[in-house]
Amino acid sequence: GVALEFYPVSQIPSLSAALALVQAVGRPQRVGVNVDLLHLMRSGGSVAELAAAPADMILYAQLCDGPAICAAPTFDEEASTARMLAGEGVFDLAAFVAALPQDCPISVELPRNHAIGTETRTQRVAQAVDGMRAAIARAKANR
Repeated sequence: GVALEFYPVSQIPSLSAALALVQAVGRPQRVGVNVDLLHLMRSGGSVAELAAAPADMILYAQLCDGPAICAAPTFDEEASTARMLAGEGVFDLAAFVAALPQDCPISVELPRNHAIGTETRTQRVAQAVDGMRAAIARAKANR
């Protein structure tokens, strides 16, 4: 399928804008939306908005954590180099995962330039996997 990713500082700035655009193109064979949790939070969206979206339109999700307000100098910098591991910020990861369609693929979206040189690649991957597993386990417990 083809998944459209919305980005708050782009021409498709929100989940609702992405859903509307996908609907407007007539949704030929598995065209839908990729929901990045950071983009959802920074666009003013909510987990409730995601839960209300048609399940067949949500094709893919990206998980990370973050502070309530962007701490980086710009949103672009936060999104591309300064994301947090699951559990390091304030995003409701369990609610996000629970709001996704049951079979929705999830990836970890974690560009973290500050960790380069201080942690090995293996350590960074292990931390990301452990945090994501904990978030998914909390989501399953809440279903």
